[in-house]
Amino acid sequence: MANTFRYAGRESSSFFTFVSDSNGWNSAPRILNDIQVPGRSGTLTPLNSNTFNNFQLTYQCYMTKEMKLKLDELRAYLNAFSGYQRLEDTINPTYYRMARYNGSFEVGDKDKQGATFSIKFDCMPQKFLKSGEATITLTASGTIKNPTSYDAKPILKIYGTGEVKIGTSTIKVKKAGTQYIEFDCDTLNAFEDANNRNSNIELVKEPLLIANIATGITLGTGITKVEIKPRWYTI
Repeated sequence: MANTFRYAGRESSSFFTFVSDSNGWNSAPRILNDIQVPGRSGTLTPLNSNTFNNFQLTYQCYMTKEMKLKLDELRAYLNAFSGYQRLEDTINPTYYRMARYNGSFEVGDKDKQGATFSIKFDCMPQKFLKSGEATITLTASGTIKNPTSYDAKPILKIYGTGEVKIGTSTIKVKKAGTQYIEFDCDTLNAFEDANNRNSNIELVKEPLLIANIATGITLGTGITKVEIKPRWYTI
């Protein structure tokens, strides 16, 4: 079976485009903010330097038919999006990335029907595990084990009014939403559907699911349920 990629919800095969190879098994480069100390050999690395640059993902592709029409259609589709979109492929089906098409489209061999070419995407450094999209529902206090080596920033749906403690952090819901309050631990924003709910909450310390350990989740009085999408990732 031929490999494909899916960008912003559409399969490359809909453009008769398939993937022969990619560099998707490679990883994003780590950012090292070296500090030079006068009179001392070597360099120092700050403790907070566990950050990464974006990853440049290249697909080696081939088109099987209708080259003149489908090349233009594929380029137009990729250029229709300006921000990060979900990108996944059948080469590494357990992960997905958030990616931007960077406008680079290099065509090699071609004839009236087919072509070979490379497509490049500028990706956030994380490879998100699809298993991290599964919702974990708590109706009482419990723990969640992070199976990865990286701290995760989940999305929570909080039902009721009161406090939710995640490790040493606290999310206090001062005013319940119509149905729930959704809190994104990455952007630190609260909302309900498209409605901003930041004024409904107070936050003490950034909530994280710490790497390789079980983090305690405490549901305070008045909180009836919390739904957690952990967003596990690797690099």
